[in-house]
Amino acid sequence: MEQATRIGERLLLRSFVVQEVGRRGILEEIFTRVVTRSPSALRFIALLGVIIRDCQHSVLSFLPKVKETLDYLALFPYATAEALLDAVRPLITLDSSFYEHLALVLRKAMFSK
Repeated sequence: MEQATRIGERLLLRSFVVQEVGRRGILEEIFTRVVTRSPSALRFIALLGVIIRDCQHSVLSFLPKVKETLDYLALFPYATAEALLDAVRPLITLDSSFYEHLALVLRKAMFSK
């Protein structure tokens, strides 16, 4: 099962890199799994981290969706929130508005708990 999961992650990553048309669908599925707290959310966050690390500039056009997902940060379990923050960290240096949005989300999360 573990090996099949890794193969699926590599296929999705390769599809994201090669097919511009499929990028939106892949990212939407990742964000849906994270927001709905799917049991596989951490796996999808790991895939998101690899996509962001390898294709930072391709992800920039989807920043509004990343920001929308981060708005749910305070509602996630600690492990999920930590993994998501770690995955999106490379985007902070690429876009100042993303950095500002993340700072605002973290402030809200800090005071909501």
